[in-house]
Amino acid sequence: MKKYICNNSKDGLFNLLADALTKVLNLFNFVEFFKLFVVFIYCRRKKSTCDEEKKRYVSRIAIDIFIFLKWILLIVLILKEYESCFTTKIIWYLLFFNLYTYFYYHIWKSENVIEFKSIERTRGRFINLISSIIFSNFCFAYLYKYCYTESFQWGEKGDLGISNSLWFSFANSLTVDYDLIVPKNELGHNLVTLQVIVSFIFLTMILGNSIPKSN
Repeated sequence: MKKYICNNSKDGLFNLLADALTKVLNLFNFVEFFKLFVVFIYCRRKKSTCDEEKKRYVSRIAIDIFIFLKWILLIVLILKEYESCFTTKIIWYLLFFNLYTYFYYHIWKSENVIEFKSIERTRGRFINLISSIIFSNFCFAYLYKYCYTESFQWGEKGDLGISNSLWFSFANSLTVDYDLIVPKNELGHNLVTLQVIVSFIFLTMILGNSIPKSN
């Protein structure tokens, strides 16, 4: 630990603490294990062509596959209208690491900060940002409708479905009123406030580094 601090003394204490925190969070980020697994399988089958460049390429493909799989899981849960204590925890996990993973790979990771940013890579980051925001809104819509439904008033008759929850989630992420659905208690208000905070983080701390810039 002392050696690590001495080698990075120019970074400042808060940068060192933040860097240490990202390393800890990566230990709980399932996409990291999935990425290593896919690279391991590829290198076992393609030993002669498994150089560092290929590993980075396969890692990016693995991340894309993981994104696709988590979308499939969320859509299945919505279509089946399935909710349990376990799925609620899974959605909260995916919500947090959806934000963290984008931040880590597109903002924090040193190789992405210093490398040349081509227009294609910048556009890719922008697409990933939009995808992450939409996924976050879908997760909140699922939570509102199926996990914390008693904390919201679902219209005058209380019979509004998941489509209305999606509209409410997207409107709330943009701080736009959606009068058909309103929080009924403190938990409901805390949830909608948390979604606004997540959207704020996406749109202010990350968007500036993701919008395509023309030459």
